[in-house]
Amino acid sequence: MGKVNASDLRTGMILASDAFSSNGRLLLPRGTVLDEQHIRVLKIWGALDADIEHVSAGEAQQESLLSIPEHDLAAARQFVDSLFSAANLASPPMPELHTACMKLYVSRLQAGQTLSTDTFNWNPIPQPDNISKSSLEEFVNTDKGLASFPDIYFRISNALEDPSSTANKLAEVISKDPSISAKLLSLVNSPFYGFGQRIDSLSRSVALVGAREISQLALGVAVIDLFIGVPDGIISVRGFWQHSVACGVLNRILASHMQGMQQERCFVIGLLHDIGRLVMLKLAPQHVAWAVNLSRTTGISLYLAERTIFGFDHTDVARALFKRWNLPEELLDGVAEHHGLNDIPSVEAALCSVADTLAIAMGFGANGSILVRTIPPTIWKTINLPESAIEATILAAERQIHDITSIFLS
Repeated sequence: MGKVNASDLRTGMILASDAFSSNGRLLLPRGTVLDEQHIRVLKIWGALDADIEHVSAGEAQQESLLSIPEHDLAAARQFVDSLFSAANLASPPMPELHTACMKLYVSRLQAGQTLSTDTFNWNPIPQPDNISKSSLEEFVNTDKGLASFPDIYFRISNALEDPSSTANKLAEVISKDPSISAKLLSLVNSPFYGFGQRIDSLSRSVALVGAREISQLALGVAVIDLFIGVPDGIISVRGFWQHSVACGVLNRILASHMQGMQQERCFVIGLLHDIGRLVMLKLAPQHVAWAVNLSRTTGISLYLAERTIFGFDHTDVARALFKRWNLPEELLDGVAEHHGLNDIPSVEAALCSVADTLAIAMGFGANGSILVRTIPPTIWKTINLPESAIEATILAAERQIHDITSIFLS
């Protein structure tokens, strides 16, 4: 017997032990012979996997792959192997991620999309031998427009900290900014939350989602609005935000599988994890192009290439900005440490690191990084999730990312 991913369950399989939902509710007893209804129940209730008699996870995955038409499977394999060419497939959970991506790209092929390994080709660009560098402080001070954060967020925070504040009061403060108001309402009514009925007021949104959670989402919207108008460079700004939204969505879903994690905070950490790179793109687009060139011609990670070109990387820029803006420390840690450089990363940073990798693996990699890198063992150990969470998270996110991107970038 073995743990089989929910996506690989088939009729006729027999449960070797009781099956539970993600919140511990008993769904099906040991000995149940699975039919379509049973499998649907397990998926609806968020079961990541099930213990199946006489079947291993590998055998179930192989059976799923064998059911795919050979032409589609070969095309997906060629693309995914190129995507993972810089990753160590012997390191958990990379084999699980590779298989999940095979299924994902097969489904996209069958939906009419095309896949081309030309995506991974790179024509080197001229790069000078000596590149002028400035200090981090000098660089961040280049744009006086970044000196302060939009006041609306701090008005929301002040209302939140007021003991006498109500949902109506907080909604009144948010409503002073029409852009943030409209996007928050759209988000609350999207598949991101999946409420069964239309939510037509901010006060109702605050009551349902939570005041602190709404304030964190408002922060994310405010940051995006702050950077509207940044011109495209070697990185498409819309593509950048699509990657960022994907990372936020994936981070939130991963967090939902862990007890005690604040899901909205994780969403905002994912949404803002590369904000320093957008600042770099705005202030020094040619330097960013050289960094991307160095990364793709040498194979090193883009943040390491940034250090070579700039003398610092995008997480350093984010740290400087967050401190200048006086944004919450818990957001700063998740954003600034998501590359896992600490020996013992925070759970928020580790989750964001995994979400970042999943976003690139799903093809939402327009942040300058196009190849999937190995998830560091310390990162995977820190979040302590079953490998089956990888595919479940990807499947859930695929349905949300495009909708939420359109909300944030409308």
